Parts: sequence; structure tokens; C-alpha cells
Amino acid sequence: MTLPVIPSQLCTFTVGNHHFGIDVASVREVVRYGIYTRVPKAHPAIRGLMSLRGQVILTIDLRILLRLPPAPPADGRVPLNLVTHHGDQTLALVADAVGDVISPDARAFEATPDTVPQPLHDLCSGVFKQERGLILLLDVAAAALSKVTAA
Repeated sequence: MTLPVIPSQLCTFTVGNHHFGIDVASVREVVRYGIYTRVPKAHPAIRGLMSLRGQVILTIDLRILLRLPPAPPADGRVPLNLVTHHGDQTLALVADAVGDVISPDARAFEATPDTVPQPLHDLCSGVFKQERGLILLLDVAAAALSKVTAA
């Protein structure tokens, strides 16, 4: 098994009760945006396509991908999207909230425990043990995108 590259800084966010981190270098921006064009016959986790300043971006709903219940009504607020880039691909991840940018201690990194349920386990390349619990390192390029495009 190849060990993942451990980022020096993470952009943290939550989906349901799960706390995630992704490499801050892969986050282009965080935007509230709620107008999506549905993609016929797409995986249910693909919320659709959004146009952000003229660029068409595939949007993935992490709640659906993780088989979580729908989010409670957001008092009229539009969804929160983390716009990320991986090589030549840009995609947006719909999250419940964005946290801080942190610099985790690489010594706190471990493989994803077997106790982490599926499909969450397959979407993470490891965890960081923090004082307030685990931060799951989301592997966006290899996990989320391949799962929704393979379905």
C-alpha cells in the first residue's frame, strides 16, 4: 500500500457529524451557490453542473456520496461549495460548513481505522488525531471523483 502525501495545511470542513480535511493547496475558493444544471443519468451524488465566472464545474454532494440523510433546511441559505482543483480537473464539493485552515502534526497521521464505516472508509486516505477528535483526510481526486464517474 502506498502511503499518501501528508499535506502541511488542511482546509477543514464538516458533512453531517464528520470532520474532514483536504490539502489547502487544492482549494481554489469557497462559494455559496445553489443553481445547478442536472446531468441526466449521472450518479445520484452528482448534484449537477454550475457555472462559476464562465467555468463549468461538476458539483458533488458529499452527503449523498456518504449515504447521509439530507441536511436540515438552511433558512434560505444556498449550499456551500468548496471549489477544488486536481491537475486539470476542477470540481466542487457540497459541504455543511467550512472550518479553519490547520497545520496538523504529521506524527498524528494514521491509516484510516477499520472502524470507520463504508463508504466513508474508501473516500479517506487517512486520519489525523486531534484533541477534539479525528479529521478524516478526504482523497478527492482518487476516491470521490472515481466513484461518481464509475457508477
